Amino acid sequence: MRLKNEHPPDCDLVMLLDGELEKQTAARTRGHIGTCWQCRTRIGELEGAVAGYIQTRRAELDGAVPPSAAPRAMFRARLEELAASQNADGNADRRKIWRWIPAATMVLAAAALSGVFVNTLRGDASSPLRRLTPGETRPIQLSEVCGANFHEETVRQVSEDVRKQVFAEYGVRGSADDAYEVDYLITPGLGGADTIRNMWPQPYSARWNAKVKDQLEDHLHSLVCSGRIDLATAQREIATDWIAAYKKYFRTSNPL
Repeated sequence: MRLKNEHPPDCDLVMLLDGELEKQTAARTRGHIGTCWQCRTRIGELEGAVAGYIQTRRAELDGAVPPSAAPRAMFRARLEELAASQNADGNADRRKIWRWIPAATMVLAAAALSGVFVNTLRGDASSPLRRLTPGETRPIQLSEVCGANFHEETVRQVSEDVRKQVFAEYGVRGSADDAYEVDYLITPGLGGADTIRNMWPQPYSARWNAKVKDQLEDHLHSLVCSGRIDLATAQREIATDWIAAYKKYFRTSNPL
């Protein structure tokens, strides 16, 4: 049950736009939107996404632009991952998630086609798909982590062969790969392994991009080497949800 002043999730906003939200929830959601600039703005963004999808789709059908296969492939993979995570929680939750996916598909696909995914699924690819990139570490001593070569480790280059493997895993094809950086989930400087299970394609245009993640990596390195947190904790938090870790350790909801 949502708290009185809690913002409605994107799935409710999408279903409201599509006329699929149950009457009582729809009334409550409209009442909240009427007093919340943030949600009114979000509604406008979702409507704009639909309009953008329609325009892009028409252009594709007319042959004006090539089909954008890579974002759609990542979008489908994220829907599959979300559904799979719901499966582990029982049939009731599974029914709930699939109930709103059809209504949300157009909005999410619109965002995918423009290279920006709806935050509900963390679909801007700021964070990886866990089934493809859970994060992996290699044996490393604290003395190595805190040695003079830390920054050399953090800028370790990914080979072209590995880069192609990562793009293939995520369905990024052709010229679309120019829009992505293959990033380590657990940075080598904190013991991250050189494997594709520790890498994913992160868009340069993402709000939570690799440069923001670099800030967290440097900060975690300082915390580990000063003894304020242990290396295993740093590795676990950055692998589980690096954006949540950033917000936690920098005490902010936005990238600095």
